[in-house]
Amino acid sequence: MGQQLSEQKIIHATLESILDAHTHYQEMNGDKSWWLRYAPEYFLTVRIAESIFDQRKQGNIFVSLEYKMDDILDNLGKGSGRVPKKIRKDGRSDIVLWNRLNSEWSARAIIEVKNQVSSYNENIRKDIERIGTAVKKYPLQFGLFAFYTSVDKNKEHLRGIIKHLRCKAEETIRGISPEFPELRLDVIDKYVTEYVKKTEHSYCAVVFHIKKR
Repeated sequence: MGQQLSEQKIIHATLESILDAHTHYQEMNGDKSWWLRYAPEYFLTVRIAESIFDQRKQGNIFVSLEYKMDDILDNLGKGSGRVPKKIRKDGRSDIVLWNRLNSEWSARAIIEVKNQVSSYNENIRKDIERIGTAVKKYPLQFGLFAFYTSVDKNKEHLRGIIKHLRCKAEETIRGISPEFPELRLDVIDKYVTEYVKKTEHSYCAVVFHIKKR
């Protein structure tokens, strides 16, 4: 296989797949009131994974779902040292991206997915900690926390929610390496407005892109 698929293309495919999932779920249900927030989370996870894999003609990429973290770490050469608890090695990552060179496979990134995020709860904090700790300690190129959220209000209200989530996620990232900041978190998002009975409603696709500085 040739050159690996760029991070920018992966992020773009992730964002677009979240927005497409919103529209597709409405079409599946035959009713525009069925927003993506009513869909099970695995529906969104599968749509993201398929969208990234569909970019394979533009670069080397393979995708697995619900992959064991311990097996990912084995691939990354975790050795016999202690695995940080924040990685939750006995759990699974929603999506893992792989490179393949000849017969050699290497884990490139992990992606955690959430649907209808409106507050920075314990599950979200644990996902950010897992991604940040794995990227810091092991040779992953990056990690993504990808999510959809919506409000029955305008986009400015939604922007306020995303700003709060970003601030809390950045606090979590700083807590992983407080003395020597090694990680950075970038936010990429896309907002859409729809009108339901003449009332403005908004939704967005968001990616927290976590990597080493």
